[in-house]
Amino acid sequence: MDISGCFAQGKHEVANAVNEQGVTLVELLVSLALSAMSFIAAMQFMSTGLHLSSDLEQISSIYDKAQHAMSILGSSVTRAGFLGCGGRSARLSSLLRTDLQSIPELNLEAPYEIHSYQQGSLGLAELPIRVGSASINAIDGGNGIPVAELMDGNDLLIVRGLGFAASVVAAPVAPGRSIKVDSRRSLTRRSFAAITDCETIEVFRITGLGTSSGLSVLRRGQGLGMHDNQASKLHGSQAFSNLEDNRTKVFPIETEIFFIARSRTSEEVPALWRKETHRRPLELIEGVSGLEVTELEDDDGHTLGLRLAFSVFHVRNAEGRRPEHRLVRFFAFENL
Repeated sequence: MDISGCFAQGKHEVANAVNEQGVTLVELLVSLALSAMSFIAAMQFMSTGLHLSSDLEQISSIYDKAQHAMSILGSSVTRAGFLGCGGRSARLSSLLRTDLQSIPELNLEAPYEIHSYQQGSLGLAELPIRVGSASINAIDGGNGIPVAELMDGNDLLIVRGLGFAASVVAAPVAPGRSIKVDSRRSLTRRSFAAITDCETIEVFRITGLGTSSGLSVLRRGQGLGMHDNQASKLHGSQAFSNLEDNRTKVFPIETEIFFIARSRTSEEVPALWRKETHRRPLELIEGVSGLEVTELEDDDGHTLGLRLAFSVFHVRNAEGRRPEHRLVRFFAFENL
């Protein structure tokens, strides 16, 4: 609506009335009042339209964030427990210096875990955490969950499994030696991987990368740290020399820990965070709170999947309002 035009038209009509017919002072004042009322009504209409547009924009943003967060969580839940072609019937062993069960990020025997956080009551010994500058249970120093940033009343979800991006073993593997694969894909130096021939799965740490005759090489050197490869286990490992139908593959180990902690932009604003295997935690989506994870079982007590629920709100509303959207969804396990 052209407000200035409306007001100008009113003035023009008043002027014409005065010039052509002559009006009393009362008629002139009434005409000016009507023009002013029209102007005010137009301003209010425009203001209402602007507020409505802002509200719709915030609601759209909230909905998009909620769907994105649920997509990330749901994708991880459905992947939980994936152990390659052999599935959970394959024999799982560790070539590291410690058992897998003692390393939260690598315990493939537990496809998922749920922890509830209330300040002072969480069994933090079971998680890779960071308290000040000290790291506990974390694979590498400084990459634990920052305990001081956790928000009360939320669940922490751990999802474990092998990544889908497998590298095909291209040559027989001798115990303790390097592994030649068709490509590195998502495998990196110092990351953890599993080699499997569909019957046996062995977990090791990649200590170096190289190339040979057009193939990628994954080195498996021994180390002294509790998360490094142990020489006796490496030399006593299975030799996955069965290359029939390219069955032997190397998979990255993908563990994801989701939790609610303070956003980097404000101590008062919560956010959804994710910590991946040997990497540091990363803030995913600001304005996510109230994460609740519940196991859903059938009549025989078998867990079918997880119920995920959380709230997403708009954190930058100029009028102090906080539009919020609550999202609840069930995801079934595909590998359990």
